[in-house]
Amino acid sequence: MKNTDNQVKQSILKDMTCLRHVMSFSTLFLILPYSMLAQRQILLHDNWTFTQSGSEKSFQAEVPGVVHLDLLRQEEIPDPYFGINEEKVQWIENENWEYQTPFDLEDLDTSKNYELVFEGLDTYAEVSLNGQSILSADNMFRQWRIDVKNLLKAKNNQLHILFKSPLKVNQEKLSGPPYHKTAGNDAGKDKVSVYTRKAPYHFGWDWGPRMVSCGIWRPVYLLEWDQAKITDFQVYQQTLSEEKAELKASISFDQADQHDFILKIRDLDADEVVAEKRAVEPLSTSLQWTLDDPELWWPHNLGEPHLYNWQAEIWKEDTLIDTQKLAYGLRNIELVQEKDSIGEAFYFKVNGHPVFMKGANYIPSDALLPRRTKADIDRLLRDAQTVNMNMIRVWGGGIYEEDYFYQRCDELGLLIWQDFMFACSMYPADEPFLSNIKAEIQENVRRLRNHPSIAIWCGNNEVDVAWHNWGWQLQYLISKKNQEKMWGDYQKIFHQAIPDILKEADPHRPFTTTSPLSNWGKLKNFDNSTMHFWGVWHGRQPFSDYKIYVGRFVTEYGFQSFPDWKTIQAFSAEEDQHLRSEVMKNHQKSYIGNGMIASHTRAHFKKPKNFQDFVYKSQLTQQIGIRTAIQAHRARKGHCMGTLYWQLNDCWPGPSWSSIDYFGRWKALHYDLKELYADMLIVPDQDHESLRVRVVTDELNDRDILLKIDAYRLNGKKVASREYPLSLPANSAGTFVDLNWKNLIKGSHRKAAYLEISVLEEDKILAQTLHQFVVPRSMRLKKPKISLKTEGNKVLVETNTFVKGFYLFSEKKDIRFHQNYVDLQAGRTYVFEARNNENLLSLELQYLFCN
Repeated sequence: MKNTDNQVKQSILKDMTCLRHVMSFSTLFLILPYSMLAQRQILLHDNWTFTQSGSEKSFQAEVPGVVHLDLLRQEEIPDPYFGINEEKVQWIENENWEYQTPFDLEDLDTSKNYELVFEGLDTYAEVSLNGQSILSADNMFRQWRIDVKNLLKAKNNQLHILFKSPLKVNQEKLSGPPYHKTAGNDAGKDKVSVYTRKAPYHFGWDWGPRMVSCGIWRPVYLLEWDQAKITDFQVYQQTLSEEKAELKASISFDQADQHDFILKIRDLDADEVVAEKRAVEPLSTSLQWTLDDPELWWPHNLGEPHLYNWQAEIWKEDTLIDTQKLAYGLRNIELVQEKDSIGEAFYFKVNGHPVFMKGANYIPSDALLPRRTKADIDRLLRDAQTVNMNMIRVWGGGIYEEDYFYQRCDELGLLIWQDFMFACSMYPADEPFLSNIKAEIQENVRRLRNHPSIAIWCGNNEVDVAWHNWGWQLQYLISKKNQEKMWGDYQKIFHQAIPDILKEADPHRPFTTTSPLSNWGKLKNFDNSTMHFWGVWHGRQPFSDYKIYVGRFVTEYGFQSFPDWKTIQAFSAEEDQHLRSEVMKNHQKSYIGNGMIASHTRAHFKKPKNFQDFVYKSQLTQQIGIRTAIQAHRARKGHCMGTLYWQLNDCWPGPSWSSIDYFGRWKALHYDLKELYADMLIVPDQDHESLRVRVVTDELNDRDILLKIDAYRLNGKKVASREYPLSLPANSAGTFVDLNWKNLIKGSHRKAAYLEISVLEEDKILAQTLHQFVVPRSMRLKKPKISLKTEGNKVLVETNTFVKGFYLFSEKKDIRFHQNYVDLQAGRTYVFEARNNENLLSLELQYLFCN
């Protein structure tokens, strides 16, 4: 039976429903017997309607939201994620849209102050209240506050917003210097993305659709306050050691009268005031205190991400006027950029220790942002922590994330590489645009600077390397005069404006102007600083080149695969489920995507039986490629101190570089990361005769270990075993053995043998890996006899011969097992445990295996 749009729409929205939700705000209320908090938030999320400008037809709207979602709910457009429906919704970006709501304020108190607060408007918005224009917004990334005290009524207030098409607003700018021509990922004919302070990926990218939407995409509310309110609360470390932390807090506030206020810092965990001061300076005051024996915040793999809970308070005599709460982690982050014997190092020290960063690049998890929930964010970040990541890069073509995103990273012990929102394009720096982005950067730095998880600010993604290496000047016939202007504007933004803001707003956190700082075109560049290595993919180099081209800190690299089969079924009809269908071509946004996946899959695996088998083998191919890269990066620890693959997640369903697909389903790669990003990793490296085995550790203590190598035939017969007692220094990658693998397998053919390599300490397995001598298509794999036995939420699996990439699943229901895509050895029992503790007795289980 064919899927209809409505059927698939329900499937698409099953896990990511378009529910209204309120993100956390920075101001929290402390209920105490002596408090009379004068600040109140009145949400304005109800009774919204919208219409296309010039039309008399009106519909119900949801706020927060965007117009694409509202049109989808009203069934005015087909699901843009299904089939080739993306093409059918492109007209929306050329129209203006109007939103309006009536509201009453029966308890209006004219003695108090009222501000209308928009946490986010996407993007060009003309706002009026009760017929009077109050705001012209022009930046999706900013918060807007308007004093509306004198405009409010107790009854029948009318709030109206006109959202203008970015294409219409910026059309005239296309006749100026050709910044827009450099916007290669902008999928539109008129590339206005560089002039629009809106998420760049909305205009199209090589892994996502073009969805140039508009709307009230973050919460809107009235803020009622009296006497005084805190507007900013920052804590920073003056000194930090194991014995003592000397801390300083800066509190900014607005006040409605000239009364003297008392400012206090309260330790909420101990329920005691640690600092107190009369506010003699208007609107801003600093306080200091000392903390003995501080508990440090650590990335989760090195210690506890401890957070202190402090609260800023404004008091008027014995009355508590306002509070603002802050969870804060004490840690030292140092970025080391220094010349050495081969080039320039780039690595982080955390609390005095060099730390190898293991992680991925994060993109916004939906092209239509408001349908994400806190549960979606939490699940994704937990999925990163579960596979031992310690760093996430928030990429510069997306958004500055919700407060909740950073809060969860703080709590989970995940460090963040935070880009500012500029990517792969040159940007103008005329006075209006520069003023706009200065305000954007200052607001977001002030909002996010207290988070211990943020390790570094980065000016942009790939703009510098693109200008100097991608040939834009010749490709787009940019005149010498315009070249000088465009590069001058780049320097104004990334070498002057942003550093100047950071010096004032967040002077102690590392900053780099761009990523990468080196280009992958020359081998010697891999000895210098940050690197985006795209030789494997755009350069069409083999996976083996990952071993040769190892940068000092690799912030991007990757290889694509198709998503889970259920995900493919959700966005395509049965007749479109083949590689050459228009649907698969539409959902593949890379110019070489499906061909690259197919060619590498053919190189590693036998011909797929059908499209589902191809999808499965594409994931195993991606797993092999990224495994090769991560092993190479970690094996050269010291030279290389960071590996962040592209990319963690998806913004819509389709083939991409992600390890987790749009619906949160793990690909083979993500399961493999548990081993690849573990604190201890075994890295075998083989040539024609020699096998070198290196043990990498990120642990901060020395160990005496036993390295054990067992050789087997595919039928499970052990043919040899070797043991090597070794001293493993802390935080190192220098321990290895070198042996002749042909002698080790004792006459067995390399196509019919494999190694099991283990690190043990007093019979406890600390790390283990399997090593095959040839690619899977060359292995003498036989069709196995596999037995499955279900016990509650566990499946016990056995096989009579070696199985490559065993994948266990159910067509009836989504089940995530704690392991999957596993190489099975003959004669062993493998336990697959359902992570949701689901009873599996009533489910039919299927599996795929490489053959």
